[in-house]
Amino acid sequence: MDEAILRFEAMYEAATGVKKDLIVLCHGGPIATYEDVALFLSRTKAVGFVAASSIERLPVETAMTNEAKRFKTLKAN
Repeated sequence: MDEAILRFEAMYEAATGVKKDLIVLCHGGPIATYEDVALFLSRTKAVGFVAASSIERLPVETAMTNEAKRFKTLKAN
């Protein structure tokens, strides 16, 4: 995550050095969970996050995996 933060900040500085009034968002790479986003937003100048898989695919995968594990614990008579 540290490397991603450094790279983001370098890109942010390059972009805002050319055009000051940009809305700079973060997305992708190691930024996947709520905790990742919270850390990234607290340590960078990003003003938001483009969710994509973090909000539509990853939570479903986690829920399905957890539910499948629960079903595996059932015993038939």
